[in-house]
Amino acid sequence: MLFLRFLVLPLAAVTLCGLPAQSADDDPIGAAVAALQRGNLASAESILRAELRRRPDNVTAEEVLGVVLDQEKKFSEADAVYRRALTASPHSAHLLNNFGNHLLATGRLAEARKTFLKVLTLNPGQTNASVQLATIALRQKSPAEALRYLDKLPVQAQQSPAVAKLMGVALSSAGQYAKAELFFQRVLTAQPDDFRALYDLGLAASHAGHKERARDVLQKALEKQPGNVDVQYDLAAVNAELNRKAAALEILARAAQQAPERADIQALIGHISSDLGYFGDAADAWGRYMELAPADDSGRRERGFAEAALGLKPDGGLADLKWFVEKHPSDAIGHYELGTAECSSNAEEAEQELNRALTLKPDLAPARFARGLLAYRRGKPELALTDFEFTAQRQPKNPAVLNRLGETYMALNRPEDAVRVLRTAAEGAPNDSTILLHFGRALSKTGQAQEARAVFARVRELGPGRSELPHPAGLIDFLSLSPAEQQARYRAGVERTVNRNPQNVEAQVRYLELLLDDGKLAEAAAISRQILALKPSPALRFEAAQMLRKAQQYELAKQFQDQRPAAQ
Repeated sequence: MLFLRFLVLPLAAVTLCGLPAQSADDDPIGAAVAALQRGNLASAESILRAELRRRPDNVTAEEVLGVVLDQEKKFSEADAVYRRALTASPHSAHLLNNFGNHLLATGRLAEARKTFLKVLTLNPGQTNASVQLATIALRQKSPAEALRYLDKLPVQAQQSPAVAKLMGVALSSAGQYAKAELFFQRVLTAQPDDFRALYDLGLAASHAGHKERARDVLQKALEKQPGNVDVQYDLAAVNAELNRKAAALEILARAAQQAPERADIQALIGHISSDLGYFGDAADAWGRYMELAPADDSGRRERGFAEAALGLKPDGGLADLKWFVEKHPSDAIGHYELGTAECSSNAEEAEQELNRALTLKPDLAPARFARGLLAYRRGKPELALTDFEFTAQRQPKNPAVLNRLGETYMALNRPEDAVRVLRTAAEGAPNDSTILLHFGRALSKTGQAQEARAVFARVRELGPGRSELPHPAGLIDFLSLSPAEQQARYRAGVERTVNRNPQNVEAQVRYLELLLDDGKLAEAAAISRQILALKPSPALRFEAAQMLRKAQQYELAKQFQDQRPAAQ
């Protein structure tokens, strides 16, 4: 949510707009106002009290004294002074205006609202009264009313940073996010270091659907305040929506360390981890969420779903999901997750649960995808097709969805359609060997042999597909490490893979990179020869050559033919 600050314009500045601009040394009001402007509140109070002892009926002196006392936080004394002045001058617009500011400063919103309405009756053009009424309206969750007051302000007033910021908040609260962006940008143009305006601009851009801009703006906000957990959370959420989920998890891992009490962070970690197949991390996150938000049954539902998907506690996961749908029979997500969890053990019950989910929410794309997958696995591709096509229409860039749709087209002897969707899937997941294998088969089926050979070569480099396997816990723990610790663990993983499978060309290229970074040139030369013997694809040859040139190993780089990867 956008942060709404309670805007009160500077009291002294407002007062001076309605008072005579006297400055003679022998004029006590002018002298008191000058002291107030300098910030010498004690002197201003002394001058005004002396004047009131001399002239108790001086309403102007009482008005200025009220402002001074407010600045000194002497609110009870100020209240008495304002009320005496209003008894003598009940129809003074500027006196009422300052009294309204006093009421705001002491938290009396209802009285302040009545007072500012009186001000506008006496002086419809009083800017401060309109601004404060808009602020009160926002505090009372009435953004439309706030905008009515703000829209009537002169253009010059609307362009001031304080009012532009309030306009942005009001527009955001009213759901007019694109317009709100304009006002927050106006604030930043005038005040480039205003962190709050930068953050609010990022939130408005996100809600307006301008995700790329939101990510850029929120990244700048995080650079200004690297430890701000709110910014971390919102930046992670935007990254997740942009399908940069690994980056989102990296940010959330830091946020969770800084704010272990934040349930919303654990929930987002749980959702994203599940999306990436890290169900162990998801189950752990939802367990922490349940401790932080025990009244929210969805935590138990999501933990059960993750545990069932992980396979380590399938019975416990199913029990949680069954408990949830019994307690919440109208929750479509619960039926979908229970149906998905039952797919491997009870296909008929799974289909019933998925149908229940879609009866409650016909456009629930994950449930349509799960039902299509169930039908495909039961040997009914003609039934699966409708659900897969429906899901692909709503998630046109989702590689997993397109992969299943492509498989179904192949099963129905529609290889041209399979090539079309699998090409998009491969572009979105260029390192997924399962998708590439299906793409290569579709290319072969349509007679595109040359491209198919290049795709199959890439499949051999990547090795067996692992994209659909559930991962145990560990990713969040890794992301919580320092960069040096992450690098050490990455190095150990590369070395372990190379030792276990020396034929893994991609792992060998990663190992080459590590050796070059360490300056181990003799070992790098030996590994280069091993890589060449494995006949890597043009893409990996080019990558290795780039590494070697960067390390000034030009002769070795030439052995990789210094060529760019062929189009695939």
